[in-house]
Amino acid sequence: MAGGLGTRLSPLTSERPKALLPLGGTTLVGALLDRLAVCGMTEAVICAGHMGELLPQALGTDRRGVPLRFSVEDEPLGTAGGLQLVAGLAPDFLVVNCDIVTVLDFGALFESHRASGAAATVAAGEWRERLRFGTVEADAEGRVLRLREKPEVRHTILLGAYALNAEAVAAAMPSAGGRIDMPELLDRMIAMDAPVRQFFSTAEWLDVGTVEDYRGAARAVSPLQDE
Repeated sequence: MAGGLGTRLSPLTSERPKALLPLGGTTLVGALLDRLAVCGMTEAVICAGHMGELLPQALGTDRRGVPLRFSVEDEPLGTAGGLQLVAGLAPDFLVVNCDIVTVLDFGALFESHRASGAAATVAAGEWRERLRFGTVEADAEGRVLRLREKPEVRHTILLGAYALNAEAVAAAMPSAGGRIDMPELLDRMIAMDAPVRQFFSTAEWLDVGTVEDYRGAARAVSPLQDE
Protein backbone atom coordinates (compact mmCIF):
# COMPACT_ATOMS: atom_id res chain seq x y z
CA MET A 1 0.00 0.00 0.00
CA ALA A 2 1.71 3.16 -1.24
CA GLY A 3 -1.17 5.58 -1.77
CA GLY A 4 -0.76 7.89 1.22
CA LEU A 5 -0.17 11.61 0.87
CA GLY A 6 2.74 11.61 3.33
CA THR A 7 1.71 15.00 4.73
CA ARG A 8 3.50 14.43 8.05
CA LEU A 9 6.72 13.92 6.10
CA SER A 10 6.50 17.27 4.34
CA PRO A 11 8.60 18.86 2.85
CA LEU A 12 10.36 15.57 2.04
CA THR A 13 7.28 14.43 0.11
CA SER A 14 6.70 17.63 -1.86
CA GLU A 15 8.29 16.22 -5.02
CA ARG A 16 8.07 12.47 -4.53
CA PRO A 17 5.67 10.01 -2.89
CA LYS A 18 6.58 8.70 0.55
CA ALA A 19 7.31 5.26 -0.90
CA LEU A 20 10.23 6.69 -2.89
CA LEU A 21 12.04 8.38 -0.03
CA PRO A 22 15.71 7.26 -0.05
CA LEU A 23 16.65 4.58 2.46
CA GLY A 24 19.90 2.65 2.74
CA GLY A 25 20.87 2.83 -0.92
CA THR A 26 17.34 2.15 -2.15
CA THR A 27 13.90 3.55 -1.22
CA LEU A 28 11.28 2.77 1.41
CA VAL A 29 9.27 0.65 -0.99
CA GLY A 30 12.42 -0.84 -2.52
CA ALA A 31 13.67 -2.03 0.86
CA LEU A 32 10.25 -3.52 1.62
CA LEU A 33 10.07 -5.32 -1.72
CA ASP A 34 13.56 -6.71 -1.16
CA ARG A 35 12.49 -8.10 2.20
CA LEU A 36 9.33 -9.61 0.74
CA ALA A 37 11.34 -11.21 -2.07
CA VAL A 38 13.66 -12.84 0.48
CA CYS A 39 10.56 -14.20 2.24
CA GLY A 40 9.23 -15.87 -0.93
CA MET A 41 7.00 -13.26 -2.58
CA THR A 42 6.05 -14.31 -6.14
CA GLU A 43 4.28 -11.12 -7.33
CA ALA A 44 3.69 -7.63 -5.98
CA VAL A 45 0.96 -5.12 -6.75
CA ILE A 46 1.81 -1.54 -5.75
CA CYS A 47 -1.38 0.35 -4.84
CA ALA A 48 -0.40 3.96 -5.50
CA GLY A 49 -2.10 7.32 -5.30
CA HIS A 50 -0.28 10.58 -4.59
CA MET A 51 2.24 11.06 -7.45
CA GLY A 52 1.68 7.41 -8.23
CA GLU A 53 2.90 7.78 -11.81
CA LEU A 54 6.45 8.08 -10.44
CA LEU A 55 6.45 4.59 -8.97
CA PRO A 56 6.50 2.58 -12.23
CA GLN A 57 9.23 4.90 -13.51
CA ALA A 58 11.35 4.25 -10.43
CA LEU A 59 10.66 0.55 -9.90
CA GLY A 60 10.18 -0.89 -13.38
CA THR A 61 8.35 -4.16 -13.97
CA ASP A 62 10.21 -6.51 -11.63
CA ARG A 63 12.25 -6.55 -8.43
CA ARG A 64 14.76 -9.34 -7.79
CA GLY A 65 12.97 -11.33 -10.46
CA VAL A 66 9.55 -10.76 -8.86
CA PRO A 67 6.96 -9.26 -11.27
CA LEU A 68 5.53 -5.88 -10.27
CA ARG A 69 2.10 -4.50 -11.15
CA PHE A 70 0.72 -1.05 -10.36
CA SER A 71 -2.77 0.08 -9.42
CA VAL A 72 -3.17 3.86 -9.23
CA GLU A 73 -6.13 5.39 -7.35
CA ASP A 74 -7.86 8.45 -8.81
CA GLU A 75 -8.80 9.46 -5.27
CA PRO A 76 -7.59 8.25 -1.86
CA LEU A 77 -9.26 4.95 -0.95
CA GLY A 78 -7.67 4.32 2.45
CA THR A 79 -5.35 1.57 3.63
CA ALA A 80 -7.67 -1.20 2.40
CA GLY A 81 -9.90 0.43 -0.23
CA GLY A 82 -7.29 0.16 -2.95
CA LEU A 83 -7.80 -3.63 -2.96
CA GLN A 84 -11.11 -3.03 -4.76
CA LEU A 85 -9.16 -1.95 -7.85
CA VAL A 86 -6.76 -4.89 -7.98
CA ALA A 87 -7.67 -7.57 -10.49
CA GLY A 88 -6.64 -11.18 -10.07
CA LEU A 89 -6.01 -11.30 -6.34
CA ALA A 90 -4.71 -14.67 -5.16
CA PRO A 91 -7.03 -16.70 -2.87
CA ASP A 92 -4.79 -15.59 0.03
CA PHE A 93 -2.38 -12.67 -0.12
CA LEU A 94 -0.39 -10.18 1.94
CA VAL A 95 -1.10 -6.49 2.36
CA VAL A 96 1.82 -4.44 3.68
CA ASN A 97 2.07 -0.71 4.31
CA CYS A 98 5.00 0.77 2.38
CA ASP A 99 6.12 2.96 5.28
CA ILE A 100 7.46 0.23 7.56
CA VAL A 101 11.07 -0.90 7.89
CA THR A 102 11.31 -4.38 9.35
CA VAL A 103 12.88 -7.83 9.32
CA LEU A 104 9.50 -9.41 10.01
CA ASP A 105 9.27 -12.94 8.59
CA PHE A 106 6.52 -12.34 6.05
CA GLY A 107 6.73 -15.94 4.89
CA ALA A 108 5.95 -17.23 8.37
CA LEU A 109 3.06 -14.76 8.67
CA PHE A 110 1.60 -16.00 5.39
CA GLU A 111 2.03 -19.70 6.16
CA SER A 112 0.52 -19.27 9.63
CA HIS A 113 -2.48 -17.58 8.02
CA ARG A 114 -3.01 -20.29 5.41
CA ALA A 115 -2.58 -23.11 7.93
CA SER A 116 -5.21 -21.59 10.23
CA GLY A 117 -7.84 -21.01 7.54
CA ALA A 118 -8.47 -17.53 8.96
CA ALA A 119 -10.19 -14.74 7.09
CA ALA A 120 -7.39 -12.42 8.15
CA THR A 121 -4.19 -12.59 10.16
CA VAL A 122 -2.67 -9.40 11.54
CA ALA A 123 1.02 -9.04 12.33
CA ALA A 124 1.36 -7.70 15.87
CA GLY A 125 4.21 -6.75 18.16
CA GLU A 126 4.97 -5.14 21.50
CA TRP A 127 5.46 -1.39 21.84
CA ARG A 128 6.93 0.09 25.00
CA GLU A 129 6.84 3.73 25.96
CA ARG A 130 7.61 5.66 29.14
CA LEU A 131 4.89 8.02 30.29
CA ARG A 132 5.84 11.66 30.78
CA PHE A 133 3.99 11.81 34.09
CA GLY A 134 3.62 9.84 37.30
CA THR A 135 0.44 7.82 37.77
CA VAL A 136 -1.95 7.37 40.69
CA GLU A 137 -3.99 4.26 41.49
CA ALA A 138 -6.84 4.82 43.94
CA ASP A 139 -9.88 2.90 45.16
CA ALA A 140 -13.53 3.97 44.82
CA GLU A 141 -13.31 6.05 48.03
CA GLY A 142 -10.30 7.97 46.78
CA ARG A 143 -7.73 6.23 48.99
CA VAL A 144 -4.40 6.13 47.16
CA LEU A 145 -3.14 2.59 46.72
CA ARG A 146 -0.07 3.12 44.61
CA LEU A 147 2.04 5.82 43.01
CA ARG A 148 4.26 5.13 40.01
CA GLU A 149 6.81 7.64 38.74
CA LYS A 150 6.76 7.83 34.93
CA PRO A 151 6.07 4.10 34.42
CA GLU A 152 6.79 2.20 31.25
CA VAL A 153 3.63 0.92 29.59
CA ARG A 154 3.35 -1.86 27.03
CA HIS A 155 0.91 -2.20 24.17
CA THR A 156 0.28 -4.85 21.53
CA ILE A 157 0.28 -2.92 18.27
CA LEU A 158 -0.43 -3.55 14.60
CA LEU A 159 2.74 -3.78 12.51
CA GLY A 160 1.16 -2.74 9.21
CA ALA A 161 1.24 -6.22 7.63
CA TYR A 162 -1.76 -8.47 7.07
CA ALA A 163 -2.50 -11.83 5.46
CA LEU A 164 -5.98 -11.86 3.97
CA ASN A 165 -8.40 -14.24 2.30
CA ALA A 166 -9.79 -12.78 -0.92
CA GLU A 167 -13.34 -14.11 -0.44
CA ALA A 168 -13.50 -12.74 3.11
CA VAL A 169 -12.21 -9.36 1.90
CA ALA A 170 -14.84 -9.17 -0.84
CA ALA A 171 -17.62 -10.03 1.61
CA ALA A 172 -16.52 -7.34 4.07
CA MET A 173 -16.01 -4.50 1.59
CA PRO A 174 -18.72 -1.80 1.51
CA SER A 175 -21.28 -2.64 -1.17
CA ALA A 176 -21.00 0.87 -2.60
CA GLY A 177 -17.20 0.71 -2.71
CA GLY A 178 -15.13 3.77 -1.87
CA ARG A 179 -12.72 4.56 0.93
CA ILE A 180 -12.07 2.10 3.75
CA ASP A 181 -9.13 1.67 6.10
CA MET A 182 -7.77 -1.67 7.21
CA PRO A 183 -9.03 -1.48 10.85
CA GLU A 184 -12.58 -0.89 9.58
CA LEU A 185 -12.30 -3.79 7.13
CA LEU A 186 -11.10 -6.08 9.90
CA ASP A 187 -13.85 -4.86 12.24
CA ARG A 188 -16.37 -5.74 9.53
CA MET A 189 -14.92 -9.26 9.33
CA ILE A 190 -15.11 -9.65 13.10
CA ALA A 191 -18.74 -8.46 13.09
CA MET A 192 -19.48 -11.12 10.45
CA ASP A 193 -17.89 -13.78 12.72
CA ALA A 194 -15.11 -14.33 10.20
CA PRO A 195 -12.00 -15.57 12.05
CA VAL A 196 -9.36 -12.86 12.48
CA ARG A 197 -6.11 -14.04 14.07
CA GLN A 198 -2.95 -12.47 15.45
CA PHE A 199 0.60 -13.34 14.39
CA PHE A 200 2.86 -12.02 17.14
CA SER A 201 6.42 -11.12 16.23
CA THR A 202 9.41 -9.75 18.12
CA ALA A 203 11.18 -8.75 14.88
CA GLU A 204 12.76 -5.31 14.66
CA TRP A 205 10.22 -2.88 13.27
CA LEU A 206 10.10 0.84 12.54
CA ASP A 207 7.23 3.02 11.33
CA VAL A 208 8.13 5.92 9.03
CA GLY A 209 5.31 8.39 9.63
CA THR A 210 7.11 11.63 10.45
CA VAL A 211 10.35 13.35 9.51
CA GLU A 212 11.82 12.33 12.87
CA ASP A 213 10.76 8.71 12.26
CA TYR A 214 12.34 8.79 8.81
CA ARG A 215 15.63 10.08 10.13
CA GLY A 216 15.62 7.38 12.81
CA ALA A 217 14.93 4.71 10.20
CA ALA A 218 17.77 6.01 8.02
CA ARG A 219 20.16 5.66 10.97
CA ALA A 220 18.92 2.16 11.84
CA VAL A 221 18.43 0.62 8.40
CA SER A 222 21.95 -0.82 8.03
CA PRO A 223 21.78 -3.12 11.07
CA LEU A 224 18.24 -4.14 10.09
CA GLN A 225 19.33 -5.08 6.58
CA ASP A 226 22.24 -7.11 7.94
CA GLU A 227 20.00 -9.51 9.87
